[in-house]
Amino acid sequence: MAEWQLVRRRVTRTRLGLWLVCVVAGAVALHSRGGAAVLPRLAVCAGMLGAVLGVAFGAGGEVDRAALALTLTHPTTPAAVALGRWLAAVTVGVAAAIAAVVIGAPLVAGVTPASALALLRAILGGGAAGGAAAGLALPGVWLGGNAVAGVLFIYIGLTSVLSPGELAALRAGLGWLPNVSTYAGLESAGLVPWLHVTAWSLGGIVMAALTLRRVHR
Repeated sequence: MAEWQLVRRRVTRTRLGLWLVCVVAGAVALHSRGGAAVLPRLAVCAGMLGAVLGVAFGAGGEVDRAALALTLTHPTTPAAVALGRWLAAVTVGVAAAIAAVVIGAPLVAGVTPASALALLRAILGGGAAGGAAAGLALPGVWLGGNAVAGVLFIYIGLTSVLSPGELAALRAGLGWLPNVSTYAGLESAGLVPWLHVTAWSLGGIVMAALTLRRVHR
């Protein structure tokens, strides 16, 4: 609940809300011509980018990182703080995924109110992908600040617009990182994407906790 209050204030009192609007609008515009098959990809793209923004505005700022030392003087642990910040970022990612699917569904051919299950599966995939992106971004911003979040934001955005040949070349070197193409398969319940997203979500929380413990011990 405390982390949710932080997110709510950041959305309404900082530029996070405007950034989220831009992310949702950009994702919808990018995927609106691809037919119903692109709906999972739309949700994943918006969810991952939203989660990275959640990390950037909730944990990566200089003031946020400086406040961690004070936070750890309270009766809490690095693992609890890392989990809370991760959940806050995932909340932002899920909100972006929901908005993108709700706005984009009428523009995608073949998506009707009868296909509510497909919309829910797409949103679930977008939220899970956002968890993996937050898991990668959180320890990075605690070590290197929001420059890391900026690089990750650009990386995720590029995986949505590169041609298949360019994307294959990129994934050959960076396919082990969270990416839109791998997580587009979450909607179809593929085992490999779910293992990938789970590993990055849980591993990211652990890495963030270890980073926090090391930096502020």
